Amino acid sequence: MSGPTVLIADDSLVARSMICRIIEAECNIIAIADNGLLALEYALHFTPDIALLDISMPNLNGFNVAEKITILKLPIKIIFISGFEETVYIRKARAVGASAYVAKPCIASDLLEAMNEAMHGRWFVSPYLEKLKK
Repeated sequence: MSGPTVLIADDSLVARSMICRIIEAECNIIAIADNGLLALEYALHFTPDIALLDISMPNLNGFNVAEKITILKLPIKIIFISGFEETVYIRKARAVGASAYVAKPCIASDLLEAMNEAMHGRWFVSPYLEKLKK
């Protein structure tokens, strides 16, 4: 499979399955984690091009995983996929080194675009979230 290598980390089986279906034709999914500690372990072991992280996960939340990836200077683009729609979460995502923030209700429409933007070094946030601020 061509395309970027991807780590998926979400404690929801439904979300993990949906993400896999959306990206499988465009990416090489190399690891799937159901908690933050496992996500960090996979990030360290596989060093994927992209880590798709939920924020709220057991053992270690997505922000903590992203902080550790950033501190270790791993060349991983971090994309948060979250149900949290408040601006404070988007700001925190940027602060811990994220390249994108995708609202869970918009995964189908926004995820591939977010991944493409991240791979090209551009920030992406779901347009749905931008509309909420207005």
